[in-house]
Amino acid sequence: MACKIFIELFPRNGHNPEKFFYGLWPKNNCKKMKRKVVEGTSYATIKKEVFKKKIGENTVRDMIRFVEAKQLNMWGREKTSFFVGRNVSLCLWKDLYKHGFNYIEDQIRDWMPLSSKSLQHNLQEIRLVLKGRTEELVVLQETKVLRRQARKAGLPKAVCDIELWIDSVDCRMDGKASTSRKDPSWSYKENSPAQRYQVVSSAAGRIQKIWGRYSPKVFDGNWLNINKQQLVELFRNRVFVADCHYEWGKENLKGIKFHVPFPRPRGKKKAGEKDGANLRVLTKEQQKYNADVKKARARVESPFGLIKTKWGCLKEYFAEGPEQLDALVWIACGVHNFQLPSK
Repeated sequence: MACKIFIELFPRNGHNPEKFFYGLWPKNNCKKMKRKVVEGTSYATIKKEVFKKKIGENTVRDMIRFVEAKQLNMWGREKTSFFVGRNVSLCLWKDLYKHGFNYIEDQIRDWMPLSSKSLQHNLQEIRLVLKGRTEELVVLQETKVLRRQARKAGLPKAVCDIELWIDSVDCRMDGKASTSRKDPSWSYKENSPAQRYQVVSSAAGRIQKIWGRYSPKVFDGNWLNINKQQLVELFRNRVFVADCHYEWGKENLKGIKFHVPFPRPRGKKKAGEKDGANLRVLTKEQQKYNADVKKARARVESPFGLIKTKWGCLKEYFAEGPEQLDALVWIACGVHNFQLPSK
């Protein structure tokens, strides 16, 4: 019996091992075990899908020129004149649509034979370089420009002097099952590991300043205290709108004005108290002020909300490490600013 198995497993010339293999298993199992043939995607189609996400052609060309000037040590056998440009396009395609490296390898094998490891190396090197380019696009505008943008927003009268919007954003990372909730990287906002960024934006949706990456467990008020000196130097005589987490700045950051809503009264009814006794509620003026702040804050998360919607890798769990996530956040914010009107 053993001899027979040996002959069948290692057949002689003329014997079809594939036929014998199919004879042992049901046809349904054989279909599942066959490798799925994936139709490739042309480079022209990839560019169209990148442009479909409203990444302008001028933006892509600017990125390609910047990466080519850095002369990166990229992996690949056939390095033609358009090798760098195609890798930059693939990097954007992957991050916009959250494609995996193995999937990209199957799609491009007809016109750019690269292994998934080579793709991973090239695309991660490109991200780190593009971060430097996009950092130049996130700059603080002049006060008169910010005020002109705020006037066009039609803010309520009580908060019409607002110039800047500030809020924190968490970007999810892979490892939810293996990360303890006590870990510094755990975000209760996203219910997963994450990295937190502090984002300052204008009424026009242009991102003015980014801080990160840091632990999601750092409270916004504590973050203001840690960066107190830098904030006072950068934003002296500026006016912010924020949520209740930034109330510390309203009282302690001299030279900076914060519009934050009045917190709701907290407390429980004590034993022996009559219903309604010592009940603390917000006055009508405070309630109206909170409503005005809420209307103004509707713009706070809109820039990063649009960014997360556009970039699929930021919308889902990111699995390439915090350094690559940080580079992607900067690239996304830089592209966002690059495509906004300059005036």
